[in-house]
Amino acid sequence: MIEGSGTSNGVNYAYCLRSDSPWFGIYECRVHRYLLDSPKAGFCSEEFQIGEHKWKTKMKHQASGDLSVFLHSQNQLPVSVHFSIAVINLADAKKTRLLGDSVLLRPGGDSGFSKQLAIADIRDKSSGFLTSDIFTVEVTVRIKTEENESFITSTANNSATCTWTMKGLSDKSPFKLLSPEFKIGQLKWELELYLRGVKADCEEMALCLVSHNHSTIQTRVRFCAINVSVEKSVTKNFVHTFIQSNTSQGFPEFLTARALEDETLGFLEDEWITLTAQISIAGQLPMANPQAATPTQRQDNDETPKCVFCLVKDQTAGVLHGNKTHKCYCSDCAKFLAGQPGNINCPICREKVDVIIEEMF
Repeated sequence: MIEGSGTSNGVNYAYCLRSDSPWFGIYECRVHRYLLDSPKAGFCSEEFQIGEHKWKTKMKHQASGDLSVFLHSQNQLPVSVHFSIAVINLADAKKTRLLGDSVLLRPGGDSGFSKQLAIADIRDKSSGFLTSDIFTVEVTVRIKTEENESFITSTANNSATCTWTMKGLSDKSPFKLLSPEFKIGQLKWELELYLRGVKADCEEMALCLVSHNHSTIQTRVRFCAINVSVEKSVTKNFVHTFIQSNTSQGFPEFLTARALEDETLGFLEDEWITLTAQISIAGQLPMANPQAATPTQRQDNDETPKCVFCLVKDQTAGVLHGNKTHKCYCSDCAKFLAGQPGNINCPICREKVDVIIEEMF
């Protein structure tokens, strides 16, 4: 543990660095409220080191009334990191403001959050963020190396299989990790892993697929956490229609967080855990005005409208939502979708589907 204090642009602060690994560390910065009381005030911490990598933390009182916090790279080469930034609530841990990301930080580059938390919320003495005119910001950094992570993707036609293997997640990781971006054809995706729930407040790992595509895409997804005893592996499936970029779908309770700590459960092997994802693209439509998106408009004028899921068979089935129906599927795809867990959105108008109609005339 390394402790110290400093002053930057008139802002006093004290720090503590906890790092017993060449690729993981937690930098805790206790900052005087002068930063909160002075619009446009900012400061840059002294350099701190995790393994061979050097960093700084930057904070600023934004004109918008928000506190911004950034991780700054002092390294001479690009570094891939998972990181999280937390403004600690000492009165109620559930009110801690916690954000995270995974990025490639270039030399001299910054990554973080311009709206980490409203200044007024921190200044409010009843909120639990201030103690004796001091508030605390915690920056957690996990440097991605071949020693702690691998991500392998194989693609074929309209599908991909991803294998994500990670070491030391129980005590050497921020609350959230993102996989490298991968492609299925021209479509861009990521996997998103929360070690103790999306809000870091439960004992279940959450696993999601993230779409970075400006089109409507119907997917079939299978997630699996590999167990040394194959029959004890955890496998979960879902079918989902992505209609916006930067949206995610998955399981908020995919696997118990105990699997990251207790090797007797069979998911760890020398501290490594392996997750796999199988993603199939079942149908894709360009992003369009929902009011203009009718099945016939997506077909050539001389063709019978095709199923928007498989894009091969004629439309003979559809969906009911409220008092409206839309004909959009073939009977085979309708039967498949009807048997899948989770909610389905209408591919025509995006409304939540109440019933899948397997035969329409």
